[in-house]
Amino acid sequence: FWLVVGIPIIWVAYPAFLGMSAEAVGLLALKQPLNGVFNALAAGILLYGISQVWGSEGRNWAEKSDKLAGLLFHGLLAIILVTGAIPIVLQGHYQRQTLLQDVEQTLSNQAQAIKDRMESSSASATAITSGETDIGTTSMPGFHYYLTDAAGAVLESNTSGAPRPECVNQRQLLLWEPDVDNPIMRAQRGIFCLSQPVEDTRATAITVETGSANYVQTLKHHSTREFLILAGTFSIGLLVAWALSRMVTVSLTRLTRVASETRNGVIVTDPGVRAVWANESFSRISGFSRKDIIGKNPGELLQGPETSTDTIDYMRQAIDQQQPFTVEILNYTRDRTPYWVEINCNPIYTKRGRLEGFIAVQTDITDRKEAQERLQHIAHFDPLTDLPNRELVSDRLRTAMSQAKRRGTMVGVAFVDLDGFKQVNDTLGHDAGDELLKTIATRLSGVLREGDTLGRIGGDEFVAILVDLDGRVDLGSALDRLGQAAAEPMVIRGASVAVSASVGATIYSNKTPIDADQLVRQADQAMYTAKLAGKNQFSIDMTDTASDVE
Repeated sequence: FWLVVGIPIIWVAYPAFLGMSAEAVGLLALKQPLNGVFNALAAGILLYGISQVWGSEGRNWAEKSDKLAGLLFHGLLAIILVTGAIPIVLQGHYQRQTLLQDVEQTLSNQAQAIKDRMESSSASATAITSGETDIGTTSMPGFHYYLTDAAGAVLESNTSGAPRPECVNQRQLLLWEPDVDNPIMRAQRGIFCLSQPVEDTRATAITVETGSANYVQTLKHHSTREFLILAGTFSIGLLVAWALSRMVTVSLTRLTRVASETRNGVIVTDPGVRAVWANESFSRISGFSRKDIIGKNPGELLQGPETSTDTIDYMRQAIDQQQPFTVEILNYTRDRTPYWVEINCNPIYTKRGRLEGFIAVQTDITDRKEAQERLQHIAHFDPLTDLPNRELVSDRLRTAMSQAKRRGTMVGVAFVDLDGFKQVNDTLGHDAGDELLKTIATRLSGVLREGDTLGRIGGDEFVAILVDLDGRVDLGSALDRLGQAAAEPMVIRGASVAVSASVGATIYSNKTPIDADQLVRQADQAMYTAKLAGKNQFSIDMTDTASDVE
């Protein structure tokens, strides 16, 4: 910037507007590369200091992009103004000093001219003493001359009055100003004066005075020009500083704005997985403020008792290997309310390939998960009784059979069919029938042990999976409880209702290969046997294990 822009401006503007000599302009032009080096060093030190301070506090550049832009803007503006204004200010000072020197030289020349005239004419020592010189008739507009003795008394003058006492015998230029409050009037009514010695037996000095109005007018002209140049420098500096700071931070600012305004939670960590920045959406989703999360491991705050340990281990392994990953995980808000999120995490590397941290984008999928769970529930549970349906009963029976095979235990399957349900449905209506089914489902579930399963597979038919049985006696006890629970009278819509249950059962003893569906069919056949035997009783099918079960 200083080479391409600074040098041409100096070569053109400084001689034209400041009246600087070619030598001075050349020196200033040679100084421009030094300005560039100085600016680069100053900006580097500034950025390094900021990075060290912010880095020690665990903060991130993304959060501070606006402040960074402001610091760069003001820093660059200050550098431009200082380096640009110094020559202008120095030139203004030089001009003021030159003006004063011109005034002093003019007064000194005027005094010397009077002395020379006196010496070249009849202004001898005798003439001065007798007052016969022609100083009183000397006409030089704007200047007053006084010939004074050692006591300061005026011997001769080209005007009436006397010189200022401060001016008599004043060998250097002196500006006398009247005692008035207005500084402009004081400067305009001032008087420049200077004295030179005279060798004479009576006269000792000649004092020359002139008003300061012309000097002030010239100074105002130079000051106005100096002000305009400074204003131009400020305007150019303002534009350049804004443009440069904008160029440096525009991408970072855009990234910050996108990350801040997205509805997804965004969190940035250091290589040690300590949070250095989080957007507002993260705080809205999790309930943790930035102050709560900065400097801490997000997982330690967000995970809870029901968070999948397998998912946590997978995430840790991916982080240790610096690999991106996507997971769905159950997190907890600050008030420990569970919520589901999908996390897309990616490592952040510097241009040199060094790990700088991780950025994780969290999408709240709680609604989606709940919808999936509702659909899954509908797919596997009976909508009326909320018991497992046929598909889920088969799945749980297969699981129970696998566990029994590993443990060496037995599994019982009971098929329950209600006696008299059709009559209730026909006489009291379907709503009453539905209420009866829900009541029976609650009663049957209540007599089963923990680990057993009761499902409704259709109409008034239920299937119970009885795990960890010891044998036929244990199975018979469970079947008795089921039958008694179903036979207890109940009141439905003001009417006393009594039904019973025909229960068929079978046992899986893992002695003979058999699948889950076949076990259910065996229990179903046993149920029909109970029906044919008079209902309200149970029957056990021992086709597979009659010789093995006591």
